[in-house]
Amino acid sequence: MKELRGRRGWTAAELGERLAKQGVRWDRFTVAGLESGKRQNVSVSELLALALVLDVAPVNLLVPVEDVPYQVTPTRIESADAVRAWVRGEVPLAAVNERTFYTEVSVSDLTRQQGQRAEWGRDHPLRVSRGGALYDAQGNRVDDADGGRSDG
Repeated sequence: MKELRGRRGWTAAELGERLAKQGVRWDRFTVAGLESGKRQNVSVSELLALALVLDVAPVNLLVPVEDVPYQVTPTRIESADAVRAWVRGEVPLAAVNERTFYTEVSVSDLTRQQGQRAEWGRDHPLRVSRGGALYDAQGNRVDDADGGRSDG
């Protein structure tokens, strides 16, 4: 955050003022505390406000933009690239249930992802294509020709 703030030429007080305009009551001491590591956590609303005022995606405040080892939990380290893709909802991390991962997303998120399409049909429920296979809204694979289930 300090690097982003510095690139914009803002002081800690200026960042605090910009956050205050978004309803987040931070001052230069709060900013300095987070940047120095004295403050370890931010709320989700603080994270989103920071991303908004710094003009960056929230994921890039959470996970380094360089592909370095990143500690996801106290016992799990993954590549930063994999974690960013996971946070964006693009790909599950290793050992995450892929079926659950892909069913617990909005239709608009699924349709935005590369290589995917959603189809509404009068006689068929929503179907989402991933890698050429079609899945219904519950994540069950369906046959493209007749909408019937082929597994699940």
